[in-house]
This record gives sequence, C-alpha cells and structure tokens, in this order.
Amino acid sequence: MSALSSFVAKNRKDNSRRWGHVLARVTIRSAALLMVLVLCAHALLSSQPNRRFLPGMPLPLEDVQDVVVNSRGRVFIGIGAWSSIQVYDQNGRYLFRFSVEVNGGMFRLTLNDNDCVIIAAARSGNHLVVYSSDGTRVSVRPDIDDTFNQLYHRHSAGFIDENGRVYRVRSRMLWPRVERIEKNGDVSLVIKNPWYVFPVAGVLHTIISLAALSILDLFVRRRYGRNQTEKTEARSENVSRN
Repeated sequence: MSALSSFVAKNRKDNSRRWGHVLARVTIRSAALLMVLVLCAHALLSSQPNRRFLPGMPLPLEDVQDVVVNSRGRVFIGIGAWSSIQVYDQNGRYLFRFSVEVNGGMFRLTLNDNDCVIIAAARSGNHLVVYSSDGTRVSVRPDIDDTFNQLYHRHSAGFIDENGRVYRVRSRMLWPRVERIEKNGDVSLVIKNPWYVFPVAGVLHTIISLAALSILDLFVRRRYGRNQTEKTEARSENVSRN
C-alpha cells in the first residue's frame, strides 16, 4: 500500500512539473509574440504623420528631443520617435499631445512671446513651424536666424523657465526622463515612463525584452530536458537492478 501511495505521489509530482514547464513555455512564447506585434505596431504608427492613436493617454517617451515650459507652467516634451509633442501640467500630469511636422528628423523647441511653440527641425528646409499652446498650427516662416543650430547647442544645458528653474532631458533613448532642477539643486519634478511600459517603450526596449525572453525560454528548456534525462537514467538503472 505504501509503495502504491509513493508511486501515485511521484506520478502527481511529475505531472505537476510537466504542466509547469508547458505553462512556462506558453507564457514566454506568448510574450515574445506580443513583442513582435508591438514592433509591427510601432512601425505602423511611426509611418503615420497625422495619427490620432489613443489621444487620451500618453505615448511612451522615446527619443526625447527637447523640452520647453511656458508661462503657465505647462511642460512641452518633443518626442522624435512619434513626431509629436506631449504636454504636461506643472505637476507632471499628462494633458494632451499633438503631431508636428518634422519629417522624421531631429528637432528642437522654443517659445515666442505669446507662448506659442516654435519647432526648428533639421529636415525642415530652413523653415520654422509655429504651433499654439493647444497644438494648432499657426504659421510657417523662414529660419533666417539659424535657429536650429542655436537651439541645438542650448539643448545640453537645458531649458530655464521664468523662475530660474532648469528643465533637463536625461537618458534620451534607453530610459528617458525630464527633470526639473530648483535653484537650490533639488530635483522636484520627474516625467518618465512607468516601469511596466519598458518592453513597449521603443524598438530598442522591445529588442532587449525579446532577447531576455529567448534566454529565459532556453533556460526552461534545458532545465526540463536535464530533469527528463535524469529520470530516464534513474529508470534505466532501476530496470537493470531488477
């Protein structure tokens, strides 16, 4: 009776491990498939200059180009990967976003006296595009003052608002964030991606996630294969003894 109970318990344990292995493999491969779909969606969305994808929620910060702050404290963040500007309030709460005409290249931001956002893009053909603070295109005018090159050199120092606070972009590609540095050196505002959007925050992030899933899948396969080999050897040894 004890031998039968031992056999049943061992068989149940083996089945539990087998199903655990199957579940792990299915989960890993489903996640990998999701990553591939994310790459396809990213390519599709990036190719649409006037897209309106989920306007009520922010897109992941990716390839952050520049940041400016108007007199009302609104923070405008230029995102190169999506050719758009996302707008936040002075506390870092997302408000809205709007697409901009930058032809897929590098661009910088500045403001005029009316708090309109002026975009100087590397591929703009020496023209500046002006948007109102609500994202409406106002005008296009020639860049006679070489504004892009001036803003390009200002970018590394950050944007200084009316109160002398510095807004600076950190880690533009892998884990981008925007910091507000007070006059006393304290960092009082950080706008960044939530940790759970890392796998879909950009092409680089998705590739890293796919590589991690591949390594995990290989580990699970080898571990289960090693367990199966040990079991087969143990059974062969028992048969030979009997």
